[in-house]
Amino acid sequence: MGIQVGWRGNDKTEIMWKDQRTIIALAVPAAVCVVYGMVRADNPVFLVGLALGIAAYLLFRKRLKEDLREKYGERKKPPKE
Repeated sequence: MGIQVGWRGNDKTEIMWKDQRTIIALAVPAAVCVVYGMVRADNPVFLVGLALGIAAYLLFRKRLKEDLREKYGERKKPPKE
């Protein structure tokens, strides 16, 4: 029972930060590649940027769905008649 200095999150918090870093690490270069590819008319760089952007979007969507399910529970399907 001492005084805690600093804050250390639980495992879920650490995973959340790791996910955020991964999404940011994909989204920022994606935006740069897309803009560069559009300005310089460099198609391969533009396509790489699109691929990175899609990957970042899919990771973000997955994490958002997990958080919403955890917060509000599973969506129940209406009974079939």
